[in-house]
Order: sequence, then structure tokens, then C-alpha cells
Amino acid sequence: MAKIELSPVVINRLEAIREYISFELASPAAAQNTIDMILLTFERLENFPDSYPLSSALYNKVPDQFSTTRFLVCGHNIALYDHDDETVQILQIYHGSEEYIHHLFHR
Repeated sequence: MAKIELSPVVINRLEAIREYISFELASPAAAQNTIDMILLTFERLENFPDSYPLSSALYNKVPDQFSTTRFLVCGHNIALYDHDDETVQILQIYHGSEEYIHHLFHR
């Protein structure tokens, strides 16, 4: 079973999601439910990290550094991750409405 590691960027994004839902949408309970759902989805990767598609399924011209990166849909969010035999590294999380393809592959 692989260990899940969240990058600092992901930790910050999860906090931003929590704050947005809690304060802007005035729903702390929904914020907690959303974060819990995302983290529960990440836990699936512990046993089945290869069961989700490669990022090339999102965009067919993936730069070499993303050739092994996979993505996972977490409700309204898309998480990108990479893994080896021991660790699943959650690299980034985007809201589905963001232009994440542009952010990732057109830097």
C-alpha cells in the first residue's frame, strides 16, 4: 500500500477551497464535507494508483515531465498525481471550471 503525500501547493489549495465554501458561500458544513470527500478520494490511490488515467488523456501533447502524471476527479475538482511503489504524490488540484490544461502544459 502506497503512502499519500500532499504537495504544499495542494495543502494550500485545500485550505482555499475550505475558506471559499465556508466564508464566501457561508457553509462551513459543506466546506468540511467537500474536503472530506476530496481526501477520501485520495485514499483510493493507496491501493490502486494505476487505476486512473494518465494526463495524456486530458491533452495529447503532454510534456515529458508529465508523461507519468495521472489525474483523478474529486467531485468538482481534478487532482494530478504521480507515484512510485511506495508513495503517491498529489501534485496539484484544480477546480473543473479552471483552465487547468493551460496552467499545466502551456507554461
